[in-house]
Amino acid sequence: MLARSFERCGARARSRGGQPCQAPPVLNPETGAPRNGRCKLHGGRSTGPRTAEGRRRIAEAQRMRWENRRARLIPTLDMPGQPDSSTQVGVAMRLPQGV
Repeated sequence: MLARSFERCGARARSRGGQPCQAPPVLNPETGAPRNGRCKLHGGRSTGPRTAEGRRRIAEAQRMRWENRRARLIPTLDMPGQPDSSTQVGVAMRLPQGV
């Protein structure tokens, strides 16, 4: 089946004054039917990980991401060439919320 034989996406486009999107829907390769009626640009956001393994993997990636971010934001005092914290009077370090 061709995508042209199905209804169009129909998502309202802000850039076209609210006119509906005219792109064809994304098709399921197994059945040839539209997946959810929306095009590849308007298919909706990811629903996230569904399995326990997927959730564990995402949580671990997020922990690593924050660990790397903290390492960049908070300089360690025992590194050579880093100023001592007692010499920085009036300097406040901004941390991301939730830290």
